[in-house]
Amino acid sequence: MSEYLFVSIISLVLAFHFAAGSAEDGTLLEHVVERLNQKDTEIDMLMDRVRGMEQELTGLRAQCSGKGGQQKRDYQKRANENNVAFYVEMWNFTVHAQAHQNLIFDRVTTNIGTGYDSKSGIFEAPVPGVYVFSVTMMADPSHYDRYQIMKNGSELLGNMLAHAPTNAYDTTAQTIVVVLQAGDQISVQHSDPDGFAHGHLYSTFAGFLQQEDYSTIVG
Repeated sequence: MSEYLFVSIISLVLAFHFAAGSAEDGTLLEHVVERLNQKDTEIDMLMDRVRGMEQELTGLRAQCSGKGGQQKRDYQKRANENNVAFYVEMWNFTVHAQAHQNLIFDRVTTNIGTGYDSKSGIFEAPVPGVYVFSVTMMADPSHYDRYQIMKNGSELLGNMLAHAPTNAYDTTAQTIVVVLQAGDQISVQHSDPDGFAHGHLYSTFAGFLQQEDYSTIVG
C-alpha cells in the first residue's frame, strides 16, 4: 500500500509541474490536496477490505482445523473399533448346583471378541462400554428355580424365577443394559442350593457391545 501511495504522490507532483505554466499555484495546490485526500480514502477502503478478508481467512482456517480434528478422531475410532458379541447355550443339564454357583453354557455358537469362557461360564468385557445381555432359563416339572445375573461375582444385576408345575415346564428371561469397564465379568448363577437348569439348548446366555467407550482416545 505504501508503494501505491508513493507512486500516486509522484504522479501528482509531476502533474503540478507540467501545469504550473497554465494555472495559478493556489488553485493547483488545492487540486493536488484534493486528489491526495481521494487517494487516502481509497487506501482506507482497500485496507478495510484486506482486514475483512484476513478475518474471513482466519475463520476458514479455524473451521478446517475443527473438521480435521473431528475427522482424525473418527478415524481413530474406526481404527480402534472392537466388535464384541456372544451367544451360548446349555446342552448338558445342571443338577445339584450350589448356591451362587456359575452356570456353564457349554455350547458356544458365537463368540466374537472371545469374551466368553465356556469352562467357567463367565463373560469378561475386553473393552469398556455399554453392553446388552439376555438370559433365558428353563425349569423342569415340579421345580422352583431362581437365577441371578451377576457382575464380578458379587453385584446383582437381575433376578429370574422359573416355577414349573407338575407335568409342565416353565421358562424365565431377563435382559439388562449395563456399563462395563475392561475386565469386568458377567455370569449367570443359581440363587439357591441344590439348583437345577434344563439343558438341550433351552437355556441360553447372550450379550453384545452396544457402544464402546472411546474416552481414552486423544484426538
